[in-house]
Amino acid sequence: MVRVASLSLFLAGILLAASPGFAQDAPTLEPPEPSGDIVPSMRFETPTLIAGRLLTFDTYDPAIWILWTHVYDGGRWVPVPSEPQLLVYPRNPGMMDFFRRLRPGTAIRMTIQADEDGKRRVVELEGA
Repeated sequence: MVRVASLSLFLAGILLAASPGFAQDAPTLEPPEPSGDIVPSMRFETPTLIAGRLLTFDTYDPAIWILWTHVYDGGRWVPVPSEPQLLVYPRNPGMMDFFRRLRPGTAIRMTIQADEDGKRRVVELEGA
């Protein structure tokens, strides 16, 4: 008899917890917001470590277009909102030759800084 009563209480608890009126909504998991303002990073006044994917090669200049996905804030990789497209210039002709061997969609990490003409120049390429 005790076993039947405890089974009945157990089943009643499951039904009660499963009913819509008593069930709690699970918290929504949202990606963390980027820390700080991303606009200063876009000026690249100081060397900035970024990650992205190769989109294509520029048709006018020896440069590449990348989809900028993350910026390194000194402690972690932070997603870049709206993933802007950036025109990036290689440090030298040898680096452009390296880029030409890559396929569109290739993931790349690089340190970028604006040069005296305001062009986003690759200072360092990770893994190359």
